[in-house]
Amino acid sequence: MGMAKPVLILTTIGSREAAETLAESFVKERLAACVSIGGPVLSIYHWQGAIERGEEFQLTLKSLDTHLAAIESRLKSFHASRPDGYQLPELLVVPLGGGSMEYLAWLQANVHPA
Repeated sequence: MGMAKPVLILTTIGSREAAETLAESFVKERLAACVSIGGPVLSIYHWQGAIERGEEFQLTLKSLDTHLAAIESRLKSFHASRPDGYQLPELLVVPLGGGSMEYLAWLQANVHPA
């Protein structure tokens, strides 16, 4: 089994309150070392045959690739538990090609081993 690799995980959600709740849960559960929240942003997208638009908040998780399944599961259950949750939550994974050795060591130390 290889060594865990650092990743950025991007997702969006419809309110600041939900973004903060979700971000805090990822950090408390040590699935992410840090979650940054940006926004509001305007998203324009295709959904069920129409072009939609809506205000969202972008979450950027700093985590490890070994936690992707747990993060996806947590994200889906969070949305399913909310009346304003998304039917199809965004989950995009960006592998990191490098970074400060000190920051990457901090990231690794602040995420539970998978």
